[in-house]
Amino acid sequence: MERSKKIIFVSYCILNQNSVAYPLARANGPYSDIITELLNSGSGIHQLPCPEFRFFGLKRNPMTKYEYNTNDFRKINKKLALDTAGVMKEYIDNGYEI
Repeated sequence: MERSKKIIFVSYCILNQNSVAYPLARANGPYSDIITELLNSGSGIHQLPCPEFRFFGLKRNPMTKYEYNTNDFRKINKKLALDTAGVMKEYIDNGYEI
């Protein structure tokens, strides 16, 4: 089968609302209408990492922008962003459309 050579990068919480801080989830699992559109697009789906989940874990309370504004949280975001940029570059270098 021929590959579409198209990739859509999707926020972690779009595909998994179970990872959202309680009680902020707005879907039982994924956003099914968005998933349907993604599947119908014929593109590959790459799930972006969730900084909040990685840093604070699953059992975390909702936080404000101010509470997230720490050096340690910025460090993990930078690491995840650099990793994601590397993944995107790999796709682009191999002829994929993002």
